[in-house]
Amino acid sequence: SGTFKMINLLLITSWMATISNIGFFASGLFVCQQFRTNKSTGDIPILPFLTAATTALMWMAYGILKHDNTILLGSVIGLSMQTGYMVVFYAYTAERARVRVQLLFALVAAGSTLLYISYAFSVSEESAVFQLGIICNIITVIMFASPLSTVALVIRTKSTTSMSLPMSVAMVLVGGLWCLYGIQVEDPFLEVPNFCGFVLGLIQLSLFVLYSRRTSETL
Repeated sequence: SGTFKMINLLLITSWMATISNIGFFASGLFVCQQFRTNKSTGDIPILPFLTAATTALMWMAYGILKHDNTILLGSVIGLSMQTGYMVVFYAYTAERARVRVQLLFALVAAGSTLLYISYAFSVSEESAVFQLGIICNIITVIMFASPLSTVALVIRTKSTTSMSLPMSVAMVLVGGLWCLYGIQVEDPFLEVPNFCGFVLGLIQLSLFVLYSRRTSETL
């Protein structure tokens, strides 16, 4: 009975984590709609989409090596959505030559990494999983931390207009649920970066609370 409950809890957590992934990556739909409305990508770079796609690709490879269908499903969905966003971005950008160079660089870097991991896997499966896990951790923390680049601006202007509330909420949910899933399957490579994402998301939400309160007090 206890084992059955644990399996049920793991199943629920895995599905919630996968759904949270879809919600997190779906934020790009609003950006793409903005591209279509303006008929231009404006000052928005392709880098966020490219980083998210690369992160999803690495986690997809990790899921394959670990034989973890939850990681695999979440990353395949994320990679598919990000690829779609990049197609829309390319259709509306005025700097296609520059974007092609960035895409080529990302493909070469990701391809070289996966080739190395394939070689490492042929030598030692455990070593390959460990090395790929480290790579996934680094790029995931970078992806989660990227919105914090605007924190200095938020503090200076005492305004959160440069930050996205839905993205901050999504970060807390994604980080929390994937960290919980990592704890259940005893995978520190899932626990560490997603706990960081959870904490970073809470920091962003605290800024919304702090400065919305100050704004209401000023009014």
